[in-house]
Amino acid sequence: MAAHHDDGAAAPGRVAPRNDDARVEPGAVGAGESGERLNSATVRRHGGFDRDRLPDPIAYYESEGLSLTGRGRWRTAGCPFHGGSDSFRFNAESGAFVCMAGCGARGGDVLAFHMARHGLGFVEAARSLGAWIDDGRPGRVPTRPRPFSARDALSVVETELNVAMVVLSDARQGITPTDDDWQRFLQAAGRVDRIAQEAAR
Repeated sequence: MAAHHDDGAAAPGRVAPRNDDARVEPGAVGAGESGERLNSATVRRHGGFDRDRLPDPIAYYESEGLSLTGRGRWRTAGCPFHGGSDSFRFNAESGAFVCMAGCGARGGDVLAFHMARHGLGFVEAARSLGAWIDDGRPGRVPTRPRPFSARDALSVVETELNVAMVVLSDARQGITPTDDDWQRFLQAAGRVDRIAQEAAR
């Protein structure tokens, strides 16, 4: 189920301006006393959410495994929420996204997408993206985004290990693998090795 993160972002087709001096409602995440005007320097001093630390939308969506098509402000990809082949649209400037097939996936930025896809709360998602600051210290050291999510990695590992087990089982029973089977086995081993290397970095 897709979560909707309403952070004041514009509807699809418009880009919400990035305004570091935007007024924050009293009691809101990162709000200062009496709803003071917050900017990046204030957030760094007092802690909270810093929008400027969110990853670039194109790099982020590619790191989530989406194959992007199109040019200009709105890009197209397969919907990661319901599996549609080309119904997912996202704004390359703001990160806002919407599924045009009506599965309900929509949000105002990459943080909303991260929350929805990975089932995270606001603060947890902001921390994992490096956009949450605790007591003036970043929540984590920014790193290069992974080329795939943990869920996708586990799914690929499961599939590839099944392929390897079938080939090895046949070989153990005296059935010589065909050239195609052997090539597929090597491909499976390579994919598992790549995921292991990414997980170890």
